Amino acid sequence: MPAHNEEGSIRVAVRNLLQLDYPQLEVIVVNDGSDDRTLDEMREEFLLRSVRAVYVAEAKTAPVRGLYQSEVNASLLVVDKEPGGSKADAVNAGLNAATSPYVCG
Repeated sequence: MPAHNEEGSIRVAVRNLLQLDYPQLEVIVVNDGSDDRTLDEMREEFLLRSVRAVYVAEAKTAPVRGLYQSEVNASLLVVDKEPGGSKADAVNAGLNAATSPYVCG
């Protein structure tokens, strides 16, 4: 899920995604260079911690600043990246981070 300057709604949006009932659900939120509190809101709500994970940049995107995993829900991964100028750039970063061969956007 791409997110850019979503500080007012990001908590509810991510909570709703995490409530979906799919086996092996992986929720990837891409903070696309937000200049508001979008990343801070996710850090507070989902207790994000920086992780070193495999990130293969097969699809070209703006540079990734960091990867974060939730301490309260292991199926949540947050990709923090420089602004890419388009929703497609953020989606590509999410695809690069996905571990499943099946993706829904």
